Amino acid sequence: MRRIALAAFLIFSVVLVSSAPYFNWIPMVSATGTVRLLITDPPKYSDNITSITITFSQIALNRVNPESNDTWIVLTNTSKTIDLMKVINVTESLGNFEVPAGNYSQIRFMASNATAVINNETVQLTIPSGDQTGLKVHFNSPLVISANIVTTVTIDITADDKSIHNGKLVPSMSATFS
Repeated sequence: MRRIALAAFLIFSVVLVSSAPYFNWIPMVSATGTVRLLITDPPKYSDNITSITITFSQIALNRVNPESNDTWIVLTNTSKTIDLMKVINVTESLGNFEVPAGNYSQIRFMASNATAVINNETVQLTIPSGDQTGLKVHFNSPLVISANIVTTVTIDITADDKSIHNGKLVPSMSATFS
């Protein structure tokens, strides 16, 4: 009798635990890693440009999801303003962000504002697609985020000097991982 009761209990336990994810009975732990996001700007601009600021209103990573469409994982909705002239050949941290482990194909920066100081005069810059689809960096190879690991992503942003003089911010962006 004890064997039958024990067998019934084991079968019930296996069914209960294996069906838990479908009914949210037992919360499943999602593996996460950390993205340390840095920004840099190595080139030198014209001597008459003394500041180039960009305000990012949102930063998101595009997760490659094999079961469905790609998913945008929002890292932050907090506005952050960067002066590209202050990150020439140095890096500035945009933050550390916990994200689901997995592969990511691109990062998007929604840009809400940009200005430049040219000949001591502040000029408002237009940002093509900056606040609509964002400034995107497509990764040459997937960014792999592993559970419990910190991965550093450095974004190199280069604004076009000629475009700035014409009132536009048309940046070229790339990323490196470490």
